[in-house]
Amino acid sequence: MKRIHSTLVVLLGILAALAVWKIVQADDLLPVPTNPVQAQVQAILPSLIASEAERAMGAYYPGIGVFLTLDLLRGPNTQPNKLAHIGTRDWAIYLMQTFGSNLKAVPTRETIALSINYYDFTTLSYHQLVINCLAESVSDPSKYNYWLDGKPFDEVARQLGGSSAGDNSNLLPAQGETPVGSPAPASATVSLPPTPGPSPVPTSPPNPATETLSNPFKLSLDFSDTSSSARDWTPLGGTWTFLNGAYTQIELNRFDLISFYKKRLTGNFRFSAQIKYIKGEMGGGLIFNAPSNLTKASAQMISYTAGGTYFQWGYFDKGGIFQYQGGTPVSTGGDGNFHKLEVLVTGSEYEVLLDGISLEKNISLVNGPGGFSGLFGSTSELVFDNVNLESL
Repeated sequence: MKRIHSTLVVLLGILAALAVWKIVQADDLLPVPTNPVQAQVQAILPSLIASEAERAMGAYYPGIGVFLTLDLLRGPNTQPNKLAHIGTRDWAIYLMQTFGSNLKAVPTRETIALSINYYDFTTLSYHQLVINCLAESVSDPSKYNYWLDGKPFDEVARQLGGSSAGDNSNLLPAQGETPVGSPAPASATVSLPPTPGPSPVPTSPPNPATETLSNPFKLSLDFSDTSSSARDWTPLGGTWTFLNGAYTQIELNRFDLISFYKKRLTGNFRFSAQIKYIKGEMGGGLIFNAPSNLTKASAQMISYTAGGTYFQWGYFDKGGIFQYQGGTPVSTGGDGNFHKLEVLVTGSEYEVLLDGISLEKNISLVNGPGGFSGLFGSTSELVFDNVNLESL
């Protein structure tokens, strides 16, 4: 009898294990969407969360379009030099350009909409910002529609202060102005939302092992000498390798991967490099005017984004959050050919050039001229070559 009882216990245990295995199998299969648009929506949600949001959800409504919803507690809505609705709107433009292009399966005449529920630490209240456009126009901010708390953005913005949705003047920091990324300290009498936001990127002092290039300077850096090249560059995230006479970043699915040139630049200068897309989402460019080569905080950046269909420029604030200053649609980023990226830094401004064509001039610098320069990649395998640094 004991043997029979023991056998029954073993059999029941096996059956229970099989049942659990079947349930796990079913759970593993359930989240896989059959609709290609919904599959693309689910694929970008982790990146949307990583970009600053506390929560991100999305759904596809056939015949209507894609709707993405984010909750934002701390981030671009806490910029002391920008009102919360302006900072959130600028961030939303960046998200639409960067991630909207990944929704390639959305029919061109359907809508892509992004709503952000954000907390305003000045008014101590929640608001909802909505941006939408046709899928065919997702890379062009001039085609976006803007709404705030269910009303046209301009109407509410006039009441709250700040510029309208169509005015980009606020995207340029005033000369000499240094934006701060961390939220202002809350009064002890104010009850803030309980969910903690993402920790700001810590700033670091300059690397004491570095040296400053004396003016005038003119350097042409190739990567044929691997041992010498390795001494010249300081990777800050990513997997950087010297291969076939070029410098390659091979890690995918991560943002803001930087390798800094070891020497600090001073005064006015020209910085250029060639970049070639290999695979991934095509985000890559140049970073410059960084106060330290140990952090991206307070550095300027120009880069391809949106799968190589858009070229943007801006800066990382003291909290490491990217602040968009401008951009333009392009068609070259994902073609697999080398393209020349270039910045001219003079006084308190800089100019952006792509393949020798000026895209924008007289853009305000966050800091004065000088600092560390480097190569920048996001979610892409990229090849860099022919780096040139020249004093002006």
